[in-house]
Amino acid sequence: MRLSLNFSNRAFSLTLLLSVICLVSGCAGARGSSSEFPGTLRVAVLPVENLSGTAVPLPQIRSELLDKMSRSGITLCNEDSFLKFLASQRVRYTGGIDEEMSRALKEQLGVDAVLVTSLELYTEDVPPKIGLLSRLVATGESNEILWMKSVPMTGDEEPGILNLGYIIEPAKLRDKALTALVQSMAGGLAAKKEQPGVSGRFLPKVAFNAIDESGNQKPVIVVLPFVNQSMRKNAGEIQVLHFVKQLVDTGAFRVVEPGIVRNKMLRMRIIMEEGVALPQVDLIALDMKADLILTGKVFEYQDYIGGVGKPKVDFSVQLFDGAGKKIVWASKSYNAGDDGVFFYDWGRTYTAAALTEKMTQAVVNGMLKGEWRRDGSKVSENPNEKAGHHEK
Repeated sequence: MRLSLNFSNRAFSLTLLLSVICLVSGCAGARGSSSEFPGTLRVAVLPVENLSGTAVPLPQIRSELLDKMSRSGITLCNEDSFLKFLASQRVRYTGGIDEEMSRALKEQLGVDAVLVTSLELYTEDVPPKIGLLSRLVATGESNEILWMKSVPMTGDEEPGILNLGYIIEPAKLRDKALTALVQSMAGGLAAKKEQPGVSGRFLPKVAFNAIDESGNQKPVIVVLPFVNQSMRKNAGEIQVLHFVKQLVDTGAFRVVEPGIVRNKMLRMRIIMEEGVALPQVDLIALDMKADLILTGKVFEYQDYIGGVGKPKVDFSVQLFDGAGKKIVWASKSYNAGDDGVFFYDWGRTYTAAALTEKMTQAVVNGMLKGEWRRDGSKVSENPNEKAGHHEK
């Protein structure tokens, strides 16, 4: 018995020692890394958009974000001048920028890019949870999305040995999430990389593909609002941002800034209560010079409170050819956080944001690489043969 106890203690000590070495090595590596963020790029940070549906300390989050960006060497627009600009322009919507605001920021304040941040999840219950979606949008005539990142975190997803990594304090988790966001931004303007593979469990359950890949130029793609049929407030807007993020990451598309899409739809008085119709596809394609138009529906977008539960996400997608007004991609995806998990929560997904990121990545990969179902089979039914071209 004594021998067994000694062996157990030695094993635990060795494991703990290796963990400490890994942590120290990781910190040393982080200190030695160089930033790839251009020092000459002047950035303005919009107030954080709240899509969580809960009370959130938005000014505090923005203040902490500004502080971390400044410490990382990112050149920021003068805060007083920027706040006066927002007041003079009577800016109410902070979930994106339109063309007029983009030009004004460039001409009046010399801003090169705007950071747009949306908070999709925030709870201070134990374990705390947070979900951030940020993108950097060039100003002037470009309006290109230069970088985009999703950071979903929970306090219990990396407990580690003896639960030493379990986070109880919301402020500590918030600091961890903002640090990850700024670190990604600081090195995020490098060349776009090929999309990594996704586990088969996140592939669409049903899909149809007729995308023409013969063009030599990057197609312009517009992501329209998703119809929200779930119980989760703002699930449609959240779904749009996740798809925009995945499309930007591929480097294969010219993605129209969501703020510009929103402004043009308001001016054209386009209302999508049940989905997009063909006349609207034609109008949007002409006005925004879009080659592809993506939209869909959200049926379920569910997070859970506390430490017991599982997120669930269910959505469908349609991709229209702007010129031919035909559906060139249609798919249906649904997953839960414990799909494919059998041992000790290994591979478990803790938030709807993290689950959606994997599912939308699988859809976009499918558009580019021809991945349909888990078994690799195609769907025989062509959605263009359905009357009205509406989703089911």
